[in-house]
Amino acid sequence: MDTCRDEIREGNAFQVCLTTAFAVPDVPDAPDAPDALDRPGAAGDRHLAEYLRIRRSDPVPFGAYLRTGDLRIASRSPERFLRIDADGGVLAEPIKGTRPRHVDPVEDAVVRADLSTSAKDRAENVMIVDLLRNDLQRTARPGSVRVERLCDVETYASVHQMVSTIAGVLAPGASRAAVVRAAFPPGSMTGAPKRSATAIADRLEGAPRGVYAGAIGYFSASGAVDLSVAIRTLVTVLHPDGSVRRRTLGAGGAVTWSSSPEDEADEVEAKTVSVLRGVGAAAHW
Repeated sequence: MDTCRDEIREGNAFQVCLTTAFAVPDVPDAPDAPDALDRPGAAGDRHLAEYLRIRRSDPVPFGAYLRTGDLRIASRSPERFLRIDADGGVLAEPIKGTRPRHVDPVEDAVVRADLSTSAKDRAENVMIVDLLRNDLQRTARPGSVRVERLCDVETYASVHQMVSTIAGVLAPGASRAAVVRAAFPPGSMTGAPKRSATAIADRLEGAPRGVYAGAIGYFSASGAVDLSVAIRTLVTVLHPDGSVRRRTLGAGGAVTWSSSPEDEADEVEAKTVSVLRGVGAAAHW
């Protein structure tokens, strides 16, 4: 984090989204949800059953499970990257700012209010809103890009999140793929300015992020597109015999000049604990 702050002091970035891929132990005997194996496709796939258990205990709007080759990708993302309607409307909903929920309703309300008034979190969010406005303007109809919602707080089962909404209209002749290409990678996972912040993070993280911090979703024949940011995403790589070779969970946060190590550590914990608990790995953390 100190190196990120040095880069910010030198004027090379305003915000750097520094992340880490944590190794997650495999816990084969973690209990399945009672109805997990009754779901279509779940029989014989304990990783899908595991994902269904996590989704049931901590639902999010952009959950996804993918099986491809030796990969099992279990994503419980709360964040939309891009939505493109069939008629060309474009929407981005970046998240910056996270607080853990509390069982006590009074304390929970205090935490939510703290997030909504946090100058640091609002600054992080606004930086990414400006970045995404620039990304969308590259393929949008001139004058159509607007901020519909700024620094609103949404509440989920385990966290409160600060979310903004940027909208636009696809320019005539612009393809859906061009919109995604212009906005990728998701600005909420890079920092700002995007090119410089990405270079700093790449140098400091020491390894490719892989699936984590990318995008998951669909392109439909109607022209509609909907993609989530691949956060809160457990990536499992299997051996040919089906045993686990490695499992990783990426997490991190935006570093700004006012960031503190303690606050960043708390944010990482808030982002990872529900996934770890869902796969029976919290006790091993």
